[in-house]
Amino acid sequence: MPRKKLTTLTEQMYYVLLVLDNERCGSEIVSAVQDLTKNRIKLGAGTLYTILSLFEEEEIIQETKILGRKRMYQITSHGRSLLNQEIRRLKQMLIDTQHYKEE
Repeated sequence: MPRKKLTTLTEQMYYVLLVLDNERCGSEIVSAVQDLTKNRIKLGAGTLYTILSLFEEEEIIQETKILGRKRMYQITSHGRSLLNQEIRRLKQMLIDTQHYKEE
């Protein structure tokens, strides 16, 4: 049975959504993710624009304006719901891990 699209997020997807609470262009997204993760996560242009395209197609983010060649994006309410769902999933994984380690 094929996996349902976007039931969980990759690490790169998670951080892209996380930093899009503020309107940003591609280069600002890359910088914000690198700053937040202390350069642990590096987004290449191909990866970033594949994620942005998928998120826009699924109405998880929206393009808010175009300034010359710069396109600005921001998370939608659907995207915020998806992000919150992923945060709950990750928290539960940590709780499960702690319980397992205590046994």
